[in-house]
Amino acid sequence: MDMIDKPQAPVNWKRYIADIIGDDADQYAVRDFQTDVLAVNHWRMGMMAMDYSLLGARSCCLLLLWRCRDGSTIAVIMRTGFSDYKTRCQELFSMIGGAMLMAE
Repeated sequence: MDMIDKPQAPVNWKRYIADIIGDDADQYAVRDFQTDVLAVNHWRMGMMAMDYSLLGARSCCLLLLWRCRDGSTIAVIMRTGFSDYKTRCQELFSMIGGAMLMAE
């Protein structure tokens, strides 16, 4: 999170996701990289979406990192099929956005 606004950040995040997904995936392509998705109640959030091939099937991965008010960092990774990525992403953002708005 500390490096999110640095030029090397997308490459580092891509490596992070590739390590988590493992050897069965390849053909990684960064779809979207945003350094400030949502700023609510002093939270700071960054996001990277990436397409990849998993055993021949097109898949997507979303990495969210956000810095809490106390300085801790939370990471959320969502992996889904290519066709339902948009729906799953909207559900996740809705859930997280609602929780962040409730925090004081």
